[in-house]
Amino acid sequence: FSLYVSTETTILWEDNYCACVLKLAGIVTKGHGKYTLESACANRLVKSPLDDVLKTPLAVHRLDKATHGPVIFAKTTSAASGLGNAFEKREISKVYLALIEGTPLINSSTVRIEIDGKEAHSEIEIIGSTSWPIFGSATLVKVYPKTGRTHQIRKHLACMGHPVLGDQLYSGDLE
Repeated sequence: FSLYVSTETTILWEDNYCACVLKLAGIVTKGHGKYTLESACANRLVKSPLDDVLKTPLAVHRLDKATHGPVIFAKTTSAASGLGNAFEKREISKVYLALIEGTPLINSSTVRIEIDGKEAHSEIEIIGSTSWPIFGSATLVKVYPKTGRTHQIRKHLACMGHPVLGDQLYSGDLE
């Protein structure tokens, strides 16, 4: 099995303060690795002409390596500070779509299961189910994380007995 990681980044929106970039699955958002979304965007985003411009654009939140979706980048210190505060105060709402194993017997759920000794809270809404050759059935869900713990959505769905399809880390027995 090999995973092809594209070096292309799709810029969904950009101005002098920030940008929204589509992160493909298989790429880490930030870190010290050879290839990250931050490093890819360093030369792709237009440098801000404002006085408080950052040396390189900063991803103000993360998505798991396996997650595909939009990431917000700050291009100025004021944007980084404002967006960081908004995320910290939970003024920015996030919605994720996931395809999970099986068919839950509920229409919605609130999951409050601590992760690494810290509060973790997710709201889950069932969209619909279909037959699936390998798992019998699969269900599309919307997940509204109210906290931002590492792998929170994947862990919460697995604890419900319905892990994300293909999740090799949390689809087995949880200890």
